[in-house]
Amino acid sequence: MDYQAIAEAGGIPKPKKKQKKPKQPLSYKRKKKPSGVDMSNLPLGKTNRIQRVDEAIRRTYRHKICQIPGCTKPAIDGVHHIIQKVDIIIDHPLNFLNPCIDHHHECDEGIISQVDQFELKAHENNTTVEQILKDLGEFAGVVLYVDGERVKVFRG
Repeated sequence: MDYQAIAEAGGIPKPKKKQKKPKQPLSYKRKKKPSGVDMSNLPLGKTNRIQRVDEAIRRTYRHKICQIPGCTKPAIDGVHHIIQKVDIIIDHPLNFLNPCIDHHHECDEGIISQVDQFELKAHENNTTVEQILKDLGEFAGVVLYVDGERVKVFRG
């Protein structure tokens, strides 16, 4: 860096400030209209009441320490869904795991397979992976089956 040239030029020029855009008046914001439709009886619909119940279930099953054997790191704030909630549309304790942040990424990337995660849950609940998949599938109204190291969901 040529400090002499910078000093002769009068120092390092400061960047120009960006001009702020004027805020739009509140009257331009769209207002949501209440739909007036009761969606609580729909099979796949979620209402705020159901979401609060689901959150209470997840909060009950949180652990403070990672559930992966041999790890003593703190668990993530929240739960990891072994089968993505998008695939089975439910919250159930058999589908929860509380890994640390490192193991959470490994679970998401498939380094720790879904079958291995369910084996941890089976050991925790003194049952088998097959029984957990059967119970979870009955609760969700789907069929769960093992395909290699993944657990597949069949709606039918």
